[in-house]
Amino acid sequence: MAEFIPIQGDIQYVEPANTRDFQLEELQKFVGGYFELVRCPMHPQHVLVVDEEGLVKDKPVNVEASILAMESIRGDALFCLKKQIR
Repeated sequence: MAEFIPIQGDIQYVEPANTRDFQLEELQKFVGGYFELVRCPMHPQHVLVVDEEGLVKDKPVNVEASILAMESIRGDALFCLKKQIR
């Protein structure tokens, strides 16, 4: 189970469509475009999937995701296990 962390609203628990791993199109829908993976120092088995252009697009800071990453994250994020990304 992964967590979708939107800028606004509640965290939602989500699963990949195939129940194993998230596909490219799914990840892009969660963050709204091209994405990058950000390490989570306190959760070494997890990553955050974030919009790689969040800063350029001037998206608001995602406080919850920023806490997990220990750096500023802009826009919606997906918090999941590394093995769920293929």
